Amino acid sequence: MPQLTPHQEAALNYKKHISLTANAGSGKTFVLANRYIEIALQENIPLNKIVAITFTEKAAGELNKKIANEIDNRIIDEKNSEIFNRLQRIRRQLTSANISTIHSFCINLLKEYSPEIGVDANFSPINQQDAEELLELTIEDFISRKISNSELSKDIKDIIRLLGGKNTFVNQLKAIVRFRKPIEKLGLSLYSQSNEEIYRFYIEQITNILNEIINLEINPLIKLITQLNNRILEFDEQNQTAVEIKFNVEKYFNEELPQNKIQYVSTISELLLTKSNRTIKKRGYRKDSYEIDETIISGIENIFNEIKPLISISFDEKPLYT
Repeated sequence: MPQLTPHQEAALNYKKHISLTANAGSGKTFVLANRYIEIALQENIPLNKIVAITFTEKAAGELNKKIANEIDNRIIDEKNSEIFNRLQRIRRQLTSANISTIHSFCINLLKEYSPEIGVDANFSPINQQDAEELLELTIEDFISRKISNSELSKDIKDIIRLLGGKNTFVNQLKAIVRFRKPIEKLGLSLYSQSNEEIYRFYIEQITNILNEIINLEINPLIKLITQLNNRILEFDEQNQTAVEIKFNVEKYFNEELPQNKIQYVSTISELLLTKSNRTIKKRGYRKDSYEIDETIISGIENIFNEIKPLISISFDEKPLYT
């Protein structure tokens, strides 16, 4: 066995639970392989009593190969006849060892105990592609049946219209199926409340998200805009666009509601940026003769490009509940 580091040595102590974190190529699989062998060797138990779970089939194959190679090396070097015989037994049992992904392990359990749980022992797991196709067919059938139902037809059509098309509706239904457990949990908690309480919950969530975006993205943007605008006013204190931008920046800082702050940012973008390529205007604002730090210019344009979908939203609709 190669020389182990102190941390690797400690990881081989299978009497303790461990969480091993290391970079790629640092020897995690090697340590896991040897930890596995130590359990089988020292406890002298059959391999079907040991379970090694990996995330992927590839990782399971690599772990199995490393265990086999390490056992082969130990068999060659081992002088103690008792340990030699144990290693030989482990090597023979390795073909039936429980080294697999969690899915494969669970499938094997279901097959082994199929009579007890009422499952056909000859079942085969469905692959991802087939699962997606079955889900899509089921959703299509669901939509067709609901639309043909006169009581629900209008509701389904309204939802499709609200989402902007049938494809979006289908994708939303797929997402609901994939995340059905948290959605069921929401159904038992949030959606058991009144419409007003549900509305207020989502308004609070949206407000929190907007405030986070304002702190992380928009406040730094406004700081850059202020630096640029002050520089423009140094060259031309009567610059009408700069004066209007300054006015809206002040309104932004005096505003508390995040949706109103974003509306001011939208107004500033209309004053500051060209409509065609969303770059800072030169005509009537930034003349070529002005000495402006280009990092400020690029910073403003980049952030505006990132938040363009947000500042395009209209927050003018009246609330459902006041």
